[in-house]
Amino acid sequence: AFVEKVVAQERIYRANHSNFDFFSTTRENSKLNINTNDNKYFSTFSVDNSKGSFRVVVYGTDGTKASGVQIIGIYNTSTNGLTIEEHGL
Repeated sequence: AFVEKVVAQERIYRANHSNFDFFSTTRENSKLNINTNDNKYFSTFSVDNSKGSFRVVVYGTDGTKASGVQIIGIYNTSTNGLTIEEHGL
């Protein structure tokens, strides 16, 4: 659900600014109005450019069941499709 939230906010950002907002690993992004402060499983996230798509990576929080887990969402801009990969489960 968190990856889908980031994708939705990126799509809104693009509609308003004609591009996506790419950024390195962070706890919050004020441009997208997203943070992980209340998320009990994931503490940080990033968005990077990936050839006609963008990639969202969400990192698990140490000390929870999601510790060491990465959820990767790859959003294809031409098909509006989202593929989710899970690592570390």
